[in-house]
Parts: sequence; C-alpha cells; structure tokens
Amino acid sequence: MKCPNPLLFLVIIVSFLAACAAHEEVGRATFDKGNAALDNGDYDSAIEYFNETLKVKPDSAGAYISRGIAFGSKGNIDQAIADFDQAIKLDPNRAYAYKNRGISYSSKGDFDKAIADFNESIKLDKSNSQAFVERGFAFTKRLTDKISFSSKENRTQDHVRELIKEQQSDYAKAIDDFEQAIKLDPKNIEAYLLLGEIYPLTLDDKGFDKAIDVLTTAINIDPTNIEAYYLRSARYQGKSSSVALDDDFATTKNVSYQYDEADLNNALSDLNHVINLSPDYKDAYLRRGRIYYQKGEFGKAIEDYTRATKINPERAHEISEFIEKLKALETKKTQ
Repeated sequence: MKCPNPLLFLVIIVSFLAACAAHEEVGRATFDKGNAALDNGDYDSAIEYFNETLKVKPDSAGAYISRGIAFGSKGNIDQAIADFDQAIKLDPNRAYAYKNRGISYSSKGDFDKAIADFNESIKLDKSNSQAFVERGFAFTKRLTDKISFSSKENRTQDHVRELIKEQQSDYAKAIDDFEQAIKLDPKNIEAYLLLGEIYPLTLDDKGFDKAIDVLTTAINIDPTNIEAYYLRSARYQGKSSSVALDDDFATTKNVSYQYDEADLNNALSDLNHVINLSPDYKDAYLRRGRIYYQKGEFGKAIEDYTRATKINPERAHEISEFIEKLKALETKKTQ
C-alpha cells in the first residue's frame, strides 16, 4: 500500500485555510460596507450588503442586528424583529440585540414586550445610557396611550388625573431611568428633554420648576436645540397660568388672564429663539399667539396665528374663525 504524499496533504490544508480566510474576508468586507450604508441612511443598499454577509456567514449575529436596524429604519418592523430574534438565538448575550428589538416593539405600541427587552439589555450591559432612555420612554408611552384611548365621555380633567394617579409608578420608573441615563452620559440631550416632558405630569408641585431646570441644562449643552427651547417655553407657560390651553390654539370662551408675567416673558423669549433658529416652525407661532392671547395682546396674537396659517394652511379655516374673534376683542379693547 502506497503511503499518502505528506506534501499533498499540506497543499490541501493550506488551500482550505486560504479559502476560509477569503470567505471570512468577503463576509467582513460586505458587513463593513453594509454598516457604512446604514450610517449614510442608504437602507436598501445596507440590506443587500448584509444579505451577502449572511450568505457566507449565516451565524453572524452582528449582521442580523445591523440588517434588523436597516429594516426598522425603512418601517419594516416585523422583519426587523425577526432579524433581532435570530441574532438573539445565535448570541443570547447581545445586549444590543435586545435593545433594538425593544425599540421595534415600542414602535409597534407593544410596550410590555419592549420593557421586557430593555430589562434584559440593561441586565447584560448596565453602562448603556440609551437603553435606560428607551425603557423610560416605553414606561411613559404605556401611560399616555392608556389616557389617549380612554373614552371621550370619560376624558374629563378629573378622569385623566385619576389615570395619572393610578400610573405614578410608571412615571417614577421612567424618571429613574432618564436620571440614570444622564449619570451615564451627562450630555444625553434626549434624556433631559424627556424629563422636561414628564416632570409636570407627576403631580409634584415643583414639576414645572424641575422641568425648566433640566431643559435649561439641555440648552446649555446645545444652545441650538430647538426642541429644548420650545418645550421650556411650554413649561414656563404652564407654570405661569392656570388656564388650560391644550389645543393648537386657545378657544376658551371665558379665559382668565391671570398669569405670572416673568414666566410668560421667559416663555416668549424661548419662542423668539425658536423662531430665530427656525422661522417656519409653525407651532412656535401658535404657542406665542396663545401667550399673547393670555396677556390680552390680541393684535400680536393675530399676527402670529396669521403667520402660522401661511406656513401650514391645513387648519387655516378653523384658525381664521378664531382670528376673527381676536379681531373683535382687539376692537373692543381699543374702544
């Protein structure tokens, strides 16, 4: 019996290893290209690259996660969840996979599943600031959706307040998460903004002041952040007045003009910043018009409501009717 040629075996082994290395290189190259496309917002190309990666590396949890993010960014939430499911099967210790699946569940309104995934993600990686932000957001959305879906007959202010009382534990959990996110990342603007939204809803007498403080911090971090200025203006306005103005423009028949002038002036200053940064920000004109209405400065209110209708004419007819009422009030005031 002839002995095998050792040199032949060596050639075969070297060839096999070279083929494996080439295979690995193709997978890595397409994965890197996919992530580059994902970063650039080219989700279709990203998906194609990740498809190529998975052909040569079907056990790549990272490729499934990245492709899931691309699908989610395109609005294909179910496919995104399927990819995150597969990534978790391949690697159950990927905190990033749980976090992104949680975001997908949140976008579908399935907040209980989202919270469960964020819990798992945080258990695996307690240093991820954004996971705390996402879980806190899911807690707040679970409550606001409950309020939104309440029957219109029961949606009195007292009823909403009772719902809020029932769900204070969710608000407390959300606040804890946002505050923890800030401890981990003191420049996490989203956490500050979400605290600015939630503090006044906690039935804390200092809720508006706390909101104003965190939004001021956000503005100090990013002086061009339009959302922070706009939200802080709303908190100054809410702190200032007992009048409930929940619509896009005030329509209350018997409005009390009692207000704290310093707070309303601060709100006006913030709205002026918003308009300077974004002159076509319709909501800023509507809110500023509301404040002028509260102060009895009907002429200025008319100017802002008129500007808002020019930017976005969808509600022009409805707002125009209110403008006519303002004109009548202005005429009466000057008589």
